[in-house]
Amino acid sequence: MKFCSLVLLTSLIINVSALTSVDLTISPSNPFEGDTIIFNCSVPETDSDITSWTFRKGDTVLQTGSNHQFNLTSSATLANNGDYSCEATHNSSASMNSTGQTLSVQEIFPKPTISFGSTYAFKTGDKVVISCSTIVRKENTEASYSIRNNNNEEISATNNITIDPIKTGNQGGHSCRVTANGITKDSDVKTLFVNLGLSIPTSVTVNEGSALSINCTLGGGESGASFTWTENGSPISGQTSQMLRIEKVNRNMHQSEYQCNAVLGGFNAASNTANLTVNYLDKPTIAGNTKVNEHDVLSLQCVSTGRPTITTYKWFFNGTLINNEDGQRYEKAGFERSMSGDYSCEVSNGELTQKSDNVPVMALSTTAQPSKKPTPVQIDEEENLQTISIIGGFFGGIATVLLVELIIFIAYRYSRKRNKDVDQVQTTDSNSRTQPPANYEELLAFSKENSTYTPLGKEKVESHYEV
Repeated sequence: MKFCSLVLLTSLIINVSALTSVDLTISPSNPFEGDTIIFNCSVPETDSDITSWTFRKGDTVLQTGSNHQFNLTSSATLANNGDYSCEATHNSSASMNSTGQTLSVQEIFPKPTISFGSTYAFKTGDKVVISCSTIVRKENTEASYSIRNNNNEEISATNNITIDPIKTGNQGGHSCRVTANGITKDSDVKTLFVNLGLSIPTSVTVNEGSALSINCTLGGGESGASFTWTENGSPISGQTSQMLRIEKVNRNMHQSEYQCNAVLGGFNAASNTANLTVNYLDKPTIAGNTKVNEHDVLSLQCVSTGRPTITTYKWFFNGTLINNEDGQRYEKAGFERSMSGDYSCEVSNGELTQKSDNVPVMALSTTAQPSKKPTPVQIDEEENLQTISIIGGFFGGIATVLLVELIIFIAYRYSRKRNKDVDQVQTTDSNSRTQPPANYEELLAFSKENSTYTPLGKEKVESHYEV
């Protein structure tokens, strides 16, 4: 009996000593994503007869069995972070847990990003560099890259790709994928926007009367687009090809701003504007006195305007170039009869050249003065009004005088007629007298009243007495 008690006590002591401690180690201690993590649970060498091991993450059992080692994974992830422990069970059914250990997995590289440079909107014909970027934190670890298009097709197995030129087919979402240490991560999808790239020269210069041609370049080598053209914002009728063509340019009609427009499938765009400058040079004329007295100075001037500015003048006499005369004005002192003839001038502005008509110049003899044409008097509008007023006043005065004289004449005629009528009346009255005047005084008084006297018994005798 005593022997059995001693054996049992000894066994209990051994069992208790066999579970004095349980240790858990994690290797590597600071792993990266993708590393293999090994959990090792152990007891002191004096302990024995361990029948099973249990590994836990928090309260979750990960593995049980007789193996004191546990490989968590061959490709650790950030999801493996947490607190871990292990439990050892003795054949006596006694068990003990290890001290908990915390696992912290490092991110081997952040989520990659894809970029198109400083912008994401492009035109056909542009160049774009698509880049995939991230930072691998684990030393001596290589990363592989894959850039993918909107169809998820790989277009590059490196971290960048250059597309030159861009076409409409390059429009759409793009992404990239990076793999390192067994970990693969995809970037977010980023959209590459593409529109038609149209370009025409910003400035065009053409000589007046020449043909104008402006080509609308569609970038990226695209084809099949339809075109229209505008002039100062208004559509140009009949211009529907890729090239604008004007057969004969006129500076008053065509010096404008031009722009082309194109439509290709679901894409449409307008080009930049082109400013048209028309060079011109007006036909020169010659100003000056074409009749010059002998020994006087001949002075002629060549008159013209143009764009660019006129730079060269030439003078001709009877079709022959006059040497050393390259100014706008031609002067010749001591003009002689031998210098009479046809004069002309020629101008140039570096782009165009124009020549005047011939102008005949004549030398006049100083011995016989030529008849001079009356010089027209320049009268301004105010002087014209004054002259008209004076002339109107003159003729108005004459009309007034004639009118007064007419009135006087009519009055005179009327007075004469009235006097005759009065004479007739008085004659009638005198015919009624039957007795002649008795004496001279009565005769005098009678003659004042009537100049006609008819004695009694006598025929009427016309007699006029004027007193």
